[in-house]
Amino acid sequence: MLNILISLLLTILIELFVLLILKARPRVLWLSIIINTITNVLLNCLIESYFFSSFLVYLSTVLILEMGVFIYEAIMYYFIIGHYKPALKYALATNLTSFLIGLVISVISLII
Repeated sequence: MLNILISLLLTILIELFVLLILKARPRVLWLSIIINTITNVLLNCLIESYFFSSFLVYLSTVLILEMGVFIYEAIMYYFIIGHYKPALKYALATNLTSFLIGLVISVISLII
């Protein structure tokens, strides 16, 4: 449970930072917190409940789940913003950044 909470907090901080760089409006920042609270907890509960036979299986599963999260978040941003290009930009930039940072953390934790 602590891992899930840490993951959520890191994801929210990373994605808010990316959104600030992209000059997102305050309502987008609040939406990001709400969306991430739902998607990140759900994603991590699914990952925590499954035993992965290898890092490749883990990575493949996480990539598939992350694609679903990307699509969901892009749709939610679209409903708030009303334009698909910034919605896709926000969803792609935030999810790619937090995924890559999470991947680096995962690899480091395997090494240590």
